[in-house]
Amino acid sequence: MSYIPSQAAHSVVQRIIDDIKKNAVEIAGRHARAKLRSSYVERSPGARATAVTPRLQQTAARRQCPVPGRSTHVSAGDYFTRLVNSSPKPRVLRSAAHPVAIHLLKLAHSAAYRKYRKLVLLSSPKLIREYCERHGACSRLYTTSFDNPLLMEPQIRGNKVLTCSEKLLRKIASVHSYNNGLLAEVPYPPPSQHLGNATLVLCVGASARAAERDTAATLMRTAHALQWQAVWLLQHGEHDFLDPRAIRASQNCLDTMPYITGDAREAVNFAKENGLLMCVCADGGIAIGSENAQQILKRHRGMMLLVGKQPRELIESATKLDVMLSNPRGHVVASECAAPRQYALDGSTKSCILMYLVRKQLHFTAPRSPYLA
Repeated sequence: MSYIPSQAAHSVVQRIIDDIKKNAVEIAGRHARAKLRSSYVERSPGARATAVTPRLQQTAARRQCPVPGRSTHVSAGDYFTRLVNSSPKPRVLRSAAHPVAIHLLKLAHSAAYRKYRKLVLLSSPKLIREYCERHGACSRLYTTSFDNPLLMEPQIRGNKVLTCSEKLLRKIASVHSYNNGLLAEVPYPPPSQHLGNATLVLCVGASARAAERDTAATLMRTAHALQWQAVWLLQHGEHDFLDPRAIRASQNCLDTMPYITGDAREAVNFAKENGLLMCVCADGGIAIGSENAQQILKRHRGMMLLVGKQPRELIESATKLDVMLSNPRGHVVASECAAPRQYALDGSTKSCILMYLVRKQLHFTAPRSPYLA
C-alpha cells in the first residue's frame, strides 16, 4: 500500500521550497552586485581610465590596495606601514589607541614584547647616527614632521618614515621635550654565543625600578668607555636594559659590546672556569691598594665585577673590595668617613673608580675585544 501525502504536507514542502528559492535569488543578487562593483570591464583603453576617478585613486593609494591602471610598489610585508595607511584620516599618528602607537608603547615599556618582536627604539639623534654608520638604514623612523632637519642629514637613513604627534613621541621615548625629535626602530641587539677569552667582565643585574636600571646602564657605559671586554646580564624576570631610557643611559653599548644572558649559577660557573675573581665594591671591604687585595688579584686571571641588583647568594659569595683615595690635601676620601661629608662616595662611584684602577694598573695590556689573544 503506497503512502499518499496529505494536503497539509504538500503545503509545508512547497513553503520550504519557496524559501530556498527566495534565499538563492537574494544570494545570487548580492554576488552579482559585488562582482559588478569590484570589476571594471575594459571595452577600450579610455573606458578604463574614466572608470577610475582621481578620488578613487587617492583613496586606493592611501589604503595601499591595487587599482586597475595603477601599479603599487609598496612591500606587502610591512604590516605597520599598512596599518598607518589604512586609515582615511591624515597620516600623523595622534591617538595612543592606534595599532602602531600601541606597538611603539609596548616596545618602550615591555621587555618581553621587545624580545618577541626583536626590535628596540633609539630616541637620541646621536645614537641613530652611530647606528646608521655601523649597520646602515634603520627599519623605521618616527618624527613630528617631514620638514625635520634631521631627516636631511646623510648620516640618518631609514627605510620608512612615519609622522607622530610630539605628545605621543614624548610618551614613547620618556622625555620631557621632543621638539624636532626623532625616534628610530632598529633590530634587537643579539647576545653573543660565548665571551671568548674575556678577562674583564661586568656582571649587571636589572631591577624593576627605572632609576636603578638607569644607574646600572650608566655603569655599563662607563665599562665600555674604560674598555672592559664583556657584559654578563643576570636574568631577573622580564627586565632588561633596552628600553629608551636605559639605552640613552648606556649609549647603546650593548650594540657593540659582547654580552651574554644567564642566571647566578651560570655566572659563578663562568667565573670559576675562566679564573675570574667575582667581587663587589662595598663599604668595609678590602682596600684595592692594600697588599692583601693585590695578592688576591694576582691569583686570578681577571675580574667579574658585580653591579646593579644582585641576588643575595651572589653578593655573599663575592669578594668585597673598597676604594680608598686621598685628595691632594691628604684627606682620605671614602664613604665611611664622617668628615668631610662632601667627599663621601656611593657604591656606583666606587665601582667606576674600581673599574678604572683595575684596567689601568692591572690589566692595561688586555685587548679591548675578548676574542683577541
